[in-house]
Parts: sequence; structure tokens; C-alpha cells
Amino acid sequence: SAPRANDRPLLSSASIFSFINTSGWSLKSMVLFSGCWAIVLLISSICFDKKRGVQYVGTTMGGIYRRSKESRNFKKIEYSQSSRTSEMINGMAIYENNLYIASQGGFITYDVVTGDSRCYTTMDGLPHNNINFVYVDNDGAVWMGPKDSGITQFTEDGFDVHRISEDVRIDVAGMAIDDRDRSWLATVS
Repeated sequence: SAPRANDRPLLSSASIFSFINTSGWSLKSMVLFSGCWAIVLLISSICFDKKRGVQYVGTTMGGIYRRSKESRNFKKIEYSQSSRTSEMINGMAIYENNLYIASQGGFITYDVVTGDSRCYTTMDGLPHNNINFVYVDNDGAVWMGPKDSGITQFTEDGFDVHRISEDVRIDVAGMAIDDRDRSWLATVS
């Protein structure tokens, strides 16, 4: 039987801890040990690279950590960080060799093979630096939700902004495309 904490099953895998709620999985925090110090990082997103067998964990204040299927430990990845807010991860998506990162400091592309990265901000055409989510559709198109700006598509030429309303700022928190190719947006009021 699994170890228990506060009468809830506790899962541990070297450097990550999670509690399971009775309603399902609930990853709440990641604990990293450095000597005798423990650092608790709140998990904001998880992304799996099935092709390479790598798990990525985004945190609210500490950047991104990765773990391969051969390893028991997570290791922090280094990527382009224009500011401290680039370490505040809101979401991630992976497509081919790219990990797309929605952060509070911009939209980041990270090549998982070469380690090359780039952080895009309002200086590059984004309507806002705080990116709520990132989503890759079935055709490989990359979409994101900049704060108060509807949705934006990342293209070879830059960013294509799709505002839902010109009069009201709409904050989109998530996106999905169904079987009939309809886009669904989750908004925050």
C-alpha cells in the first residue's frame, strides 16, 4: 500500500511529491532537496514528450524541470529568460522538437533537442506579456491567450491577434478543438 499523509495517499518519486484527492489526481507541489534545504515549488502545468519519454513540470515561481523515463530525478532546464516573470509558468505544450511555454514574462519557444530558446514579448508583437495558456491544434498551429487580449496565433511572420471584442477586454484561460473542428475558449471574468 502507498504511504499516507493526512489520510490521503502520498506519491513520491525522488524529488516530486503529490497528494491524491478522492476525486482524482491533484499535483500540488514539487519539493527539491539541496543539501539540507527543501524548496517547495507550486506546480502550474505538466507536459509529456511521448516521443522522447520526457516529463516537463512548470512551476508558478521556479521555471521548468524535466525528467527522462530513465531518471528518478527532475532537473531544471535553462531557457531564455528576459525577466524573473519568465520563470512564472502558466502552461506548456509540446509539438515535434519544440516546447512552447506560456509565462507571465512572455511566450517562450524551447527546442528540446538543441536547447535553443527565445522569449517573445510585446516588443515582438504580442498584445501582452502575461500569457495565460498555450495550445497546439491538430494541424500544428500554436495558439496562446495573452492577458485581456483574446487569442493569438504564433506564425512564421510573428503573431496574429484575434480579439473577441474590440469594446471589452476578454481574458482567455484555455482552448480546445473538438471532433468537428470547432474551437472552444474558456474565459475568465
